[in-house]
Amino acid sequence: EPFVKHVVPAHLARFVEQHRLHPTPAEAKLAEILTTMRTQLKWPIQAQYPMRPFIVDFICLPRKLIIEVDGGYHDTPEQQAYDAQRTAYFERAGFRVIRFRNEQIFSQYPSQIIDRIAFHL
Repeated sequence: EPFVKHVVPAHLARFVEQHRLHPTPAEAKLAEILTTMRTQLKWPIQAQYPMRPFIVDFICLPRKLIIEVDGGYHDTPEQQAYDAQRTAYFERAGFRVIRFRNEQIFSQYPSQIIDRIAFHL
């Protein structure tokens, strides 16, 4: 089972650590919102979580929810196909996937973002 806690290969661990230290602006903003409003969610959410063969932006393992933050490059047909494959992979494993556009993270009120996440938890 790919979602059980496992040893992460060193190259993947370095990649995850770099993304945790240097997130995209939208990922950093969402992390800030999640930290500020964590008591409203009542479930732990982790950033940059390795799930072979992928790394997800945010995850709530107990509730099997994945939160992805999509920038403009997700608009290309190739990236949309790749995202659809990733989503199908996670859904087959029992996870739900919600996506936020970068623009949503910056334009919506934090409470709107938290409400959407809470709805899926």
